[in-house]
Amino acid sequence: MSDEIEALLREREALLASVDTFKESVSRIEKKIESIAFPTAMLDQTVSFTFPNFTYEVYIGSRLDWNQEELGNLQLDVDMAGKIKERLSVDKKVYEAMPDVMREKFSTAVTRKRGLFKIKKIAR
Repeated sequence: MSDEIEALLREREALLASVDTFKESVSRIEKKIESIAFPTAMLDQTVSFTFPNFTYEVYIGSRLDWNQEELGNLQLDVDMAGKIKERLSVDKKVYEAMPDVMREKFSTAVTRKRGLFKIKKIAR
């Protein structure tokens, strides 16, 4: 029985190593697709790649990274102050819904970074 358990544990370890290698490979491929297909200006959009038998829809979201010092220095009216989280941050939807004049005030405190990555294969 212990030989069988040892063999199963070895097989499990080999599979785990394969899965890790597989995940690393997939991640590397996705990052390469991101760098080719999505300059930062194209985040939050879906791009389709059509081939003879199928289409891929690729989506890369974004997240906002807030400079704590810059955001803390902003003079805000009472209405906006209530929308800022304790760790200085502004919800992405709130930020994107702001009028341009208001959003401009925040521009020195925010950087848009890559977020969610999705690939969807659609059979034709």
